[in-house]
Amino acid sequence: MSEYPSKREGVIKNKRSFIMANKIINRETPLMHQAFEFYYNLGQERNCGRVAGEFHKFMRTVEMWSNSFNWVDRVAERDK
Repeated sequence: MSEYPSKREGVIKNKRSFIMANKIINRETPLMHQAFEFYYNLGQERNCGRVAGEFHKFMRTVEMWSNSFNWVDRVAERDK
């Protein structure tokens, strides 16, 4: 059996983990954090499409980052 679960198994260890290209990512990388900061600084124009364009990533990738690392909640927390 492989060290990593297959996509078919759909294993997620915790809410900060997600499967991407058959790897489990447990922490926000510097690139993901930089993408979040860009997202936050967009203000009223905030959306994953803008982030995907800026960072040359697929929209689906940025949406996974956003969902996995709670971007919407983090923005709300900062804006309190």
